[in-house]
Amino acid sequence: MAPPEHKVPSSPPQSEKQSESCMGCRMVGGAFGIGGSAYLASALLQIPAPVGAHRAGIIAASSLMFTFGILRAFL
Repeated sequence: MAPPEHKVPSSPPQSEKQSESCMGCRMVGGAFGIGGSAYLASALLQIPAPVGAHRAGIIAASSLMFTFGILRAFL
């Protein structure tokens, strides 16, 4: 007696797959990026203030997180 055949359901074509994120995911992701940016930027207000490469690194990381937060929220 032959074993039963199992049919594997076919996946929908690539054009039919949902690639959009839900609104809640976009809001949370955007808030996380912008909030993380603000947290990093708050290090610039410390006394004594960071100088040199430390200051540049904080500004670069903060700017990058802000950019990713905005992109996540709107794209």
